[in-house]
Amino acid sequence: MQKIRFLIVGLWNTLIGYSIYYFFYSLMEGVFDEEYQAYMTSMIISQFLSIVNSYLSHKYITFKSKIKGMGMVSEFFKFTSAYIGTFIITILMLPLVTELFTLDPRLSAIIVMAIVAVGSYLLNAKYIFK
Repeated sequence: MQKIRFLIVGLWNTLIGYSIYYFFYSLMEGVFDEEYQAYMTSMIISQFLSIVNSYLSHKYITFKSKIKGMGMVSEFFKFTSAYIGTFIITILMLPLVTELFTLDPRLSAIIVMAIVAVGSYLLNAKYIFK
């Protein structure tokens, strides 16, 4: 059941994260001279905002963590530290997939987010909300 909840919450978080990315990319593609600057800036902003949404969703829905008070600070720190790894992978993979396969950055973002989601489940289940 936990894997199903993770999948549903993961789809929700991906939708939220991609919506934030798409919104900022649409705003920034006319601001920067280079497309690379627009999609990378948009991804950084969306990843940052998505982490908070993701933590709360996984805490209360997927893993039903009962930790409160100062324990939440530790839990959030673990969550954030794990997501730094997925953030770095995302930031490295996005230009690689976009440029190597000459894809639209909007499509590349979907591909990269799907790949990173698998590793995210393992981090959450085994390290953060164990």
